[in-house]
Amino acid sequence: MMGKIPIPINSADQSVIFFSMAVYLAISTSVAIGGLAHVLMPAIPLALCFALAAIVTPTDSVALKSITQSIQVPANVHDILESESLFNDASGIVIFNLAVTAFFTGNFSLTAGLTKFIVSFFLVAF
Repeated sequence: MMGKIPIPINSADQSVIFFSMAVYLAISTSVAIGGLAHVLMPAIPLALCFALAAIVTPTDSVALKSITQSIQVPANVHDILESESLFNDASGIVIFNLAVTAFFTGNFSLTAGLTKFIVSFFLVAF
């Protein structure tokens, strides 16, 4: 199949790459976009800005396939990127849920939010 070249990456390296891309980048991107949206549109509550950011943050696995179909990408890298985009979607759903809950309840605890994120992410993912 065109676009897949095998390169050796062990499963421990894949897990670290996978979770750092899927979780850390989704959270940091959502925070950055949500904060920027709130600065640019201060009339919109911060929680709704984070909900908007959670919607636009996840990458699309179909877009990844269309972009990489005409170029040669190592097989393991392609598999990691495809799996990462699915976990990124799950991260976006959990972040969206937290943001909407914060908006409707009117309060948000960072520790409770992170705990809920971790529990929800691993229940959805595994």
